[in-house]
Amino acid sequence: MKGTEIPIGARILAAVDFLDALASDRQYRRALPMDGAMARLMEESGKAFDPEVVNALRRKYTHLENLVRARMEALNKKVGEEETEEKEADGEEKAPTRALSRPPVSRSRGSKGQSAAS
Repeated sequence: MKGTEIPIGARILAAVDFLDALASDRQYRRALPMDGAMARLMEESGKAFDPEVVNALRRKYTHLENLVRARMEALNKKVGEEETEEKEADGEEKAPTRALSRPPVSRSRGSKGQSAAS
């Protein structure tokens, strides 16, 4: 399949996955800034990705990123408030849970590509 033979959902997912992969930390490299990741996606427009999908992401990615950031902050605030309420109700100290975020990425590597913890 090629071009419009590929379902639109798959074309969107492919472009978004590429953008997320570049803008996320990996064990082997640091994340690119979102503007840099978007520039790389635009370089592949018409080659690997649907130009219409890339153009829509280019126009909206800052707005979409801000929406996600606002929702994550609201969830983190809610988690913190619930922990405070639980402590007050139980009358005891509890270890705080981590704020919602992407899981941490280990930077240390052992021999033969194994992680240091392996």
